Amino acid sequence: MDSGRAPASLRELRLEIEEFNAEYAAVLDAGRVQDWPQFFTEDAIYRITGRENADAGLPVGLVYCEGMGMLGDRALVSGNCVVHQYTRIGRLAMMRGLSRTSRDVPPFCIMDGTHTLRGINVVGLKRAGVPTKSIQALRKAFTTLFGTRQNLKLAVERLEKSTVLTPEVIEMVNFIRAAKRGVAFGPQDAHADDSDAES
Repeated sequence: MDSGRAPASLRELRLEIEEFNAEYAAVLDAGRVQDWPQFFTEDAIYRITGRENADAGLPVGLVYCEGMGMLGDRALVSGNCVVHQYTRIGRLAMMRGLSRTSRDVPPFCIMDGTHTLRGINVVGLKRAGVPTKSIQALRKAFTTLFGTRQNLKLAVERLEKSTVLTPEVIEMVNFIRAAKRGVAFGPQDAHADDSDAES
């Protein structure tokens, strides 16, 4: 078989692949989930398909992510959610079942329906060991940013002037500023569902 590569090049390629796989496994074994997305390219496709589906020739995956932005740290995308290609889901964000979005979902938020943020993922934050003061700061920031539908850029500026920002709130603000597809918005009824519910 003529692969077009010199034998030394094939050995080098095999070594690169083996080193990549070893590093990938070490990151997962160590529980360093924050480093895991860095193993993917920007246009990656990550899919997990159940054995029954694979045997039946059905390509639908239990997990299907297009683009590295969908592989964020401990983001939870529930069943039957639709996420447009290259849409970012922030760290510890949660999309409730049947949600759909073509806009970025900020870190620490709960989203449902179409592009609609409902509150802060309090349960997920507690499980991740985020301090209570930081959770309270995120809840206040959420109300300022998404409590009513408004110009988000102006809301961010107002938030920055009104209080000292915690690292988590800074992360949320930076995520919003980096958005290229737009950001999901708060509920129309202005009654955010920021509860401890795990749904």
